[in-house]
Amino acid sequence: MGQICSALFGPEQPEGKEVLAVMGKPRLDPLASQAGRLSSQALELRQRAAQTGLPAHWDFELTPGESLEEEWQEGWPSCDRTLPGQFVIAPAYLVAEQVFSRQRVCTGLSIPG
Repeated sequence: MGQICSALFGPEQPEGKEVLAVMGKPRLDPLASQAGRLSSQALELRQRAAQTGLPAHWDFELTPGESLEEEWQEGWPSCDRTLPGQFVIAPAYLVAEQVFSRQRVCTGLSIPG
């Protein structure tokens, strides 16, 4: 899910083929039309955010193994929020550096090696 969010809201404009690629699906998969529609909706959201004139961005930054910062991160519902973050499932959404939606993070113990 984190990779799909990154394909939709990361630095590059979203494309259906990228969504399919992160899911490990071929270009002609039956999900291709849904991936294209999802990408179009994400692009529309990005354009609407840009039209406000306010600086807005989706934040995927996370240092694995560090504790969650409650003001802009929260554990994924099935995760123990007292454990350190491992990877981002859904990015934080910030407008003018104000958090409108916190990051959703998978937490857990680091596995060496």
